[in-house]
Amino acid sequence: MAGASTNVTIDDKELQSFFAQVLDKTGDMTAVFADIGEHFLESTAQRFEDQVDPEGNAWEPLSELTLSRKEKNADKVMIESGDLMESMVSLPSSDALVFGTNKIYGAMHQFGGTTSPESMFPGKDIPARPFLGVSNDDIIAISDLLVLHLLD
Repeated sequence: MAGASTNVTIDDKELQSFFAQVLDKTGDMTAVFADIGEHFLESTAQRFEDQVDPEGNAWEPLSELTLSRKEKNADKVMIESGDLMESMVSLPSSDALVFGTNKIYGAMHQFGGTTSPESMFPGKDIPARPFLGVSNDDIIAISDLLVLHLLD
Protein backbone atom coordinates (compact mmCIF):
# COMPACT_ATOMS: atom_id res chain seq x y z
CA MET A 1 0.00 0.00 0.00
CA ALA A 2 1.70 3.19 -1.19
CA GLY A 3 -0.12 5.57 1.17
CA ALA A 4 -0.13 4.81 4.88
CA SER A 5 -0.53 1.70 6.92
CA THR A 6 0.70 0.65 10.31
CA ASN A 7 2.32 -2.51 11.51
CA VAL A 8 0.80 -3.47 14.83
CA THR A 9 2.03 -6.18 17.17
CA ILE A 10 -0.42 -6.82 19.97
CA ASP A 11 1.46 -7.62 23.15
CA ASP A 12 -1.51 -8.94 25.07
CA LYS A 13 -1.20 -12.55 26.20
CA GLU A 14 -4.95 -13.14 26.45
CA LEU A 15 -5.57 -11.73 22.97
CA GLN A 16 -2.69 -13.75 21.53
CA SER A 17 -4.19 -16.83 23.14
CA PHE A 18 -7.56 -16.09 21.50
CA PHE A 19 -5.85 -15.72 18.11
CA ALA A 20 -4.07 -19.06 18.60
CA GLN A 21 -7.30 -20.80 19.63
CA VAL A 22 -9.19 -19.46 16.61
CA LEU A 23 -6.36 -20.50 14.29
CA ASP A 24 -6.34 -23.99 15.84
CA LYS A 25 -10.10 -24.22 15.37
CA THR A 26 -10.37 -22.81 11.84
CA GLY A 27 -6.94 -23.24 10.27
CA ASP A 28 -7.58 -20.03 8.34
CA MET A 29 -7.85 -16.54 9.84
CA THR A 30 -9.28 -14.82 6.74
CA ALA A 31 -12.81 -14.51 8.15
CA VAL A 32 -11.50 -13.24 11.49
CA PHE A 33 -9.25 -10.67 9.82
CA ALA A 34 -12.15 -9.62 7.57
CA ASP A 35 -14.29 -8.92 10.65
CA ILE A 36 -11.45 -7.05 12.36
CA GLY A 37 -10.90 -5.05 9.18
CA GLU A 38 -14.59 -4.09 9.13
CA HIS A 39 -14.26 -2.92 12.71
CA PHE A 40 -11.19 -0.84 11.79
CA LEU A 41 -13.11 0.76 8.92
CA GLU A 42 -15.76 1.86 11.42
CA SER A 43 -13.39 2.97 14.18
CA THR A 44 -11.17 4.92 11.76
CA ALA A 45 -14.20 6.66 10.26
CA GLN A 46 -15.24 7.59 13.81
CA ARG A 47 -11.78 9.07 14.44
CA PHE A 48 -12.22 11.34 11.43
CA GLU A 49 -15.65 12.32 12.73
CA ASP A 50 -14.33 12.94 16.27
CA GLN A 51 -11.07 14.51 14.97
CA VAL A 52 -8.90 12.39 17.29
CA ASP A 53 -6.01 9.93 17.17
CA PRO A 54 -6.34 6.29 18.31
CA GLU A 55 -5.66 7.32 21.94
CA GLY A 56 -8.47 9.91 21.81
CA ASN A 57 -6.20 12.97 21.64
CA ALA A 58 -7.44 15.82 19.47
CA TRP A 59 -5.57 16.34 16.20
CA GLU A 60 -3.46 19.46 15.85
CA PRO A 61 -5.60 22.34 14.59
CA LEU A 62 -5.22 23.53 11.02
CA SER A 63 -2.77 26.32 10.27
CA GLU A 64 -4.03 29.74 9.25
CA LEU A 65 -2.61 29.09 5.77
CA THR A 66 -4.62 25.90 5.40
CA LEU A 67 -7.76 27.52 6.80
CA SER A 68 -7.43 30.39 4.31
CA ARG A 69 -7.44 28.05 1.30
CA LYS A 70 -10.07 25.49 2.41
CA GLU A 71 -13.26 25.77 0.42
CA LYS A 72 -15.23 23.02 2.16
CA ASN A 73 -15.32 21.66 5.71
CA ALA A 74 -13.23 24.53 7.07
CA ASP A 75 -14.08 23.40 10.61
CA LYS A 76 -12.71 19.88 10.02
CA VAL A 77 -9.10 18.76 10.25
CA MET A 78 -8.05 16.35 7.45
CA ILE A 79 -11.48 16.48 5.82
CA GLU A 80 -12.07 18.66 2.81
CA SER A 81 -13.50 16.39 0.13
CA GLY A 82 -13.51 13.28 2.35
CA ASP A 83 -11.21 11.39 -0.03
CA LEU A 84 -8.70 10.34 2.65
CA MET A 85 -11.39 9.21 5.08
CA GLU A 86 -13.17 7.26 2.33
CA SER A 87 -9.97 5.67 1.00
CA MET A 88 -9.49 3.28 3.93
CA VAL A 89 -8.99 -0.29 2.74
CA SER A 90 -9.04 -3.57 4.61
CA LEU A 91 -7.20 -6.47 2.98
CA PRO A 92 -7.57 -9.67 5.02
CA SER A 93 -5.70 -12.87 4.24
CA SER A 94 -5.22 -16.17 6.02
CA ASP A 95 -2.30 -14.88 8.08
CA ALA A 96 -2.52 -11.07 8.18
CA LEU A 97 -4.67 -8.00 7.88
CA VAL A 98 -3.40 -5.01 5.93
CA PHE A 99 -5.34 -1.88 6.76
CA GLY A 100 -4.68 1.65 5.59
CA THR A 101 -5.02 4.05 2.69
CA ASN A 102 -3.59 4.11 -0.81
CA LYS A 103 -3.50 7.91 -0.76
CA ILE A 104 0.13 9.04 -0.85
CA TYR A 105 -0.62 12.04 1.36
CA GLY A 106 -2.03 9.71 4.02
CA ALA A 107 1.50 9.03 5.23
CA MET A 108 2.18 12.76 5.64
CA HIS A 109 -0.92 13.12 7.81
CA GLN A 110 -0.22 9.95 9.81
CA PHE A 111 3.44 10.63 10.52
CA GLY A 112 3.92 14.36 9.81
CA GLY A 113 6.75 15.84 7.77
CA THR A 114 7.73 18.66 5.48
CA THR A 115 6.10 19.25 2.11
CA SER A 116 8.17 18.81 -1.04
CA PRO A 117 9.46 21.72 -3.14
CA GLU A 118 6.90 20.79 -5.84
CA SER A 119 3.90 21.08 -3.51
CA MET A 120 1.39 23.90 -3.34
CA PHE A 121 3.08 25.04 -0.10
CA PRO A 122 6.76 24.01 -0.44
CA GLY A 123 8.69 23.39 2.75
CA LYS A 124 5.62 23.62 5.00
CA ASP A 125 5.79 21.50 8.15
CA ILE A 126 2.77 19.25 8.60
CA PRO A 127 2.17 17.94 12.12
CA ALA A 128 1.44 14.25 12.62
CA ARG A 129 -2.25 13.60 12.95
CA PRO A 130 -2.47 9.83 13.41
CA PHE A 131 -5.68 8.24 12.22
CA LEU A 132 -4.40 4.65 11.96
CA GLY A 133 -3.71 2.56 15.02
CA VAL A 134 -5.28 0.34 17.63
CA SER A 135 -7.08 1.91 20.57
CA ASN A 136 -8.05 0.24 23.83
CA ASP A 137 -11.62 0.08 22.50
CA ASP A 138 -10.28 -1.65 19.38
CA ILE A 139 -8.54 -4.27 21.55
CA ILE A 140 -11.83 -4.97 23.32
CA ALA A 141 -13.67 -5.25 19.99
CA ILE A 142 -10.99 -7.59 18.59
CA SER A 143 -11.30 -9.77 21.71
CA ASP A 144 -15.08 -9.89 21.29
CA LEU A 145 -14.73 -10.82 17.62
CA LEU A 146 -12.28 -13.60 18.44
CA VAL A 147 -14.62 -15.01 21.10
CA LEU A 148 -17.49 -14.96 18.58
CA HIS A 149 -15.35 -16.93 16.13
CA LEU A 150 -14.47 -19.41 18.85
CA LEU A 151 -18.13 -19.92 19.66
CA ASP A 152 -19.11 -20.22 16.00
